Amino acid sequence: MIVNENEIIKDGYVFVRNGIIEDFGEQPPPEDYTYASLVLGGEGRIVAPGLTALVSPISYILRFYRPSMRRRIELLKALSESERVLLSLAAVYELHLSGITTMVIEGLDYGYVAKIKERAGGNYGLAFPSCEGNPPNTPEWSVGTLRIADSSCEGNADIVETRKLWVNSKGSEVLSIINKSTKEVFCDNSTILERSNSLRDALGLDSISIRRKSPAEIIVYDVRKPPAMMLDLAPDAEVLNVYSSGAKVESVVVGEDVLVDGGEHLYIVEKQFKEIRALMTKILEAL
Repeated sequence: MIVNENEIIKDGYVFVRNGIIEDFGEQPPPEDYTYASLVLGGEGRIVAPGLTALVSPISYILRFYRPSMRRRIELLKALSESERVLLSLAAVYELHLSGITTMVIEGLDYGYVAKIKERAGGNYGLAFPSCEGNPPNTPEWSVGTLRIADSSCEGNADIVETRKLWVNSKGSEVLSIINKSTKEVFCDNSTILERSNSLRDALGLDSISIRRKSPAEIIVYDVRKPPAMMLDLAPDAEVLNVYSSGAKVESVVVGEDVLVDGGEHLYIVEKQFKEIRALMTKILEAL
């Protein structure tokens, strides 16, 4: 089943070639699409567009302490680039397994964001704290640069953090890892997809959807067993809420890369979590 904004295709296919969505529609696919080099999904799966989130990967590690932006900036400066990348992998892992395909990462430069992209895959931009001067130039591979602020870091900003909620200049809430990890009650009745598109709007990007000739940003949910078992047979209104249903993310496709398959991340592995935990233990002891 394909869920595409307010459209549902009950028994569909999506065909990706060279990282681009070439076609999608109802089964069966055209004959020349039946010789794919890799097939994902199957019966009892729901395919949906990927999401875009604002993430502070350093504060994700310290999320139970809720550090201010100025404190997060201090930590970014104190850590080496390799340490920042390593600590960020935990947040990236959770985001990818939550169906996030594009991330706007809080940081002072693009250097470590580029290294995260290289290590973990996916699409990335930079969220630059507005109290730190002028943001760096945006490289070609980035989805864009945003200026962000909170009460400790006032300034001209595109996105502002208020009580751990991120909102854009229009007052619309933005999807972020902060919200997910602290279980905050959201300010408005916007859906997860609407909050994701609010962030994309701030970046000057099109709303996310499965459409022909667009880069692939696709989530495959498995609803064959709990959680969200048999969601594919539910009324349309329930199926459209797949993002908040608790359904297991089975696969994540970004461009030419499969980042998650079988519910496992293909780039971030157990060895790195041991390294992250050891480094985080040292940081907490120092704090």
